[in-house]
Amino acid sequence: MDQGVALARKILGVAGARQLFVSPWMAVHPGGTVRLGDIVDQNLGCRYPNLHVCDASVIPEPWGLPPTLTLLTLARYLARILAQGSATAERK
Repeated sequence: MDQGVALARKILGVAGARQLFVSPWMAVHPGGTVRLGDIVDQNLGCRYPNLHVCDASVIPEPWGLPPTLTLLTLARYLARILAQGSATAERK
């Protein structure tokens, strides 16, 4: 970490930075701003037609683990819903 900070200081100094603030490193996975069930329905849709939400914001609360696989699964789920809707619309 110290080597990275030193390199960043050097690069940013050459770029004209006057100050560099170093904070403790951490990782967070925020979510829950448009909770599934509250604002977003089971098809990841909301009250506006053709608007879907498919990111960490639909997960009810941050759980501290990387959400990557969950989000990939949500994306596949929404893709199937949209494909089925498109196929239904084409048949009409």
